Amino acid sequence: MAGLTEDTAATLDFDKPDGRLVEVFAYGEVGRDDVVEFYITVMPEFGWQLANDLVFSRDGEMLRIHLSAEDRLLLVRFVLSPHSSQ
Repeated sequence: MAGLTEDTAATLDFDKPDGRLVEVFAYGEVGRDDVVEFYITVMPEFGWQLANDLVFSRDGEMLRIHLSAEDRLLLVRFVLSPHSSQ
């Protein structure tokens, strides 16, 4: 999303026997509502179905998007995991 910068130093990518676990962080001076609207609109174009508030599912995987504000920045955490993981 325009306005977000990925924090590549904080990325986690781990393959497990029952699926992969990926955690990515991004930050930027963007509005929370803009981020929510963007991902709710864009993710279905890539085959992801909205399961709950910023939780998407596709092909046995879950993608959770967590938002938190820190000063003027919005921190966005993306967590991809097997559908059965919490």
